[in-house]
Amino acid sequence: MTPRSALVALASALVAACGAPSPAPLELPSPDDAEVLEPADAADAGFELPPADGGPVSTCTRRDDCAHLDDCCYEGWCPNGVCQLRYKLDCCSVPGPCASSTTHHTATCEATCQAGGCVPRLDLPDAPCDETVHTLEPSADTLAASLISDSLPNDAVTWHLTSRRGLEGRPSFHAGHVTCPTYFSGPLDAACTPLPGAAAAPVSLGLTTPSIALPTGGPLVAELWVWASFEVEPRGPATHTPYDGLEVRAVLPSGYIETLWSSRTHPLPRAQWTPVLVDLSRWVGQTVSLRLAFDTLDGVDNHHEGLYVGGLRVTRVCAGQRDCAAAQPCQVGVPTPVAGVDDALCVLSAPDPQLVCQPCEKRADCVPADACDAVACVGGRCQVTRTLTPTCCTHDDVWPDPGGFEVPLDEAWTFEPDDSGAAWHLSALRAVDGQMALRFGLPDTPGLAPPGASAQGTLWSPPVTVPSELPALRASVWMETEWSEPGPLTNPAGVDRLEVLVRWEVLDGLAPSVVWSSDLMGGTTAGQWRQVEIPLDGLAGQPVRVGLRFDTGDEHANEGEGVYVDAVTLGRRCPECPEGAPCSEGPREPPDRIAPEGAPDPSRPRE
Repeated sequence: MTPRSALVALASALVAACGAPSPAPLELPSPDDAEVLEPADAADAGFELPPADGGPVSTCTRRDDCAHLDDCCYEGWCPNGVCQLRYKLDCCSVPGPCASSTTHHTATCEATCQAGGCVPRLDLPDAPCDETVHTLEPSADTLAASLISDSLPNDAVTWHLTSRRGLEGRPSFHAGHVTCPTYFSGPLDAACTPLPGAAAAPVSLGLTTPSIALPTGGPLVAELWVWASFEVEPRGPATHTPYDGLEVRAVLPSGYIETLWSSRTHPLPRAQWTPVLVDLSRWVGQTVSLRLAFDTLDGVDNHHEGLYVGGLRVTRVCAGQRDCAAAQPCQVGVPTPVAGVDDALCVLSAPDPQLVCQPCEKRADCVPADACDAVACVGGRCQVTRTLTPTCCTHDDVWPDPGGFEVPLDEAWTFEPDDSGAAWHLSALRAVDGQMALRFGLPDTPGLAPPGASAQGTLWSPPVTVPSELPALRASVWMETEWSEPGPLTNPAGVDRLEVLVRWEVLDGLAPSVVWSSDLMGGTTAGQWRQVEIPLDGLAGQPVRVGLRFDTGDEHANEGEGVYVDAVTLGRRCPECPEGAPCSEGPREPPDRIAPEGAPDPSRPRE
């Protein structure tokens, strides 16, 4: 049977299925005259056919001119000035079983004579199931080599790997700021709060998997876990006011893209890990990619933590997964709707999806993941009963020597100077610990830049892996800039600025991200040593280089002594003493991100 004759037969069968009289033999236009539809138009329009009664062709200027062709599962429409039939997708005329779209679905007519009334359900076999055919775990290598991100290369709000919201102890992908728990794209202060009056741009972040070859043999679903905290309520009439949302889309090799699931039509619980299931059975035997698209549509109300995805897997499913068995100490079932069909399956997870669950029979079976945790065997699984005092914390410093800059820097450090003569260098003029510190300025003489000139330079550390839990970069900073004199302004033009940068070792295309700047201190320390602590939770577990960048910005007022950095560490910041818990050294104030005073400065400067 030729494609043309197959189309005629299918059209006649559809009309007959709707209870309408069989039309006269239909004469389709020749391939040369046939209209070529884009995939999205074809999906919307169905088949285009001449009038079903075989009579004279009816001309039209609008859809109402073709209303005489309307019947149960097809309608007249006017695409090109000639009335044609358009079949309503998934339409049926009689309640009960109806034609399914693939061999992996059954369908029931729940609403007659309307599109979508023939509702599909998975045709699940009784054979063994839950066979994984594709897995995508969050990792730095996966993000770099396997996933395609639409984020701008110089944008700090992007898809990235993080341990802030892990799934069963593993990292996740975060759609948000690389260091702050937000997807606000405007300027932030040291506490990750938008600056007063700061505006933000809309955020549109897409993440596409590599091609997935879907095997034959049975129904397939995609399973992903999502943690979401974003704007979910319209700020006005729902038809006029946009709001934030996540969509899961299928991308076919032809370029056709179809939305399979949306948080705007299937709202997610706020701030908790939730499974999402999507039916892929229509494409069994084909190759598809899955695309995660997070879009805010505007820059309003974007100061929320954002979206985390804890991995994705494609599985072959069976009838036994429709029911959840009795909960086990380390395994509970979550009944979860399957997007695209009228069905639900049981998804298994740990009692707390964020944590690794350890089954146990006695206390000795439990090994704490953190030396500061006290654990016990409760209900057949190990549980943290309390977090011990901060005095048990170890910083686990991973910063490459020399953090105190007492010895020359080796070739693993990278300098990016300009041609002004000012640069980062080791100096004995000042130090907070030992005899040397890192300084930006003119070597061996005070001054940020030569008279009448500007200067800038960046120094990159060797590669270092950020600790996976509560990571923070600490340093002592001394600055004397044009903002050191008392006055009403604090670096309004962004000149004489010190910045701390990070650059991903596995993401060459992503520009460095600024994780701290001296604007947060008013552009100066006024000739005093001050301690800085920069939380790096968004970078936990990632291999990075840390950069120090100073830029005078202009040629004015550059006579200051310079900028010094000393006593740098990168490690785990200790947890705060829980409220009401015993602390061997008494209650402790939360550590300041920027302490008002740093280490003492005895006998400095030195000759």
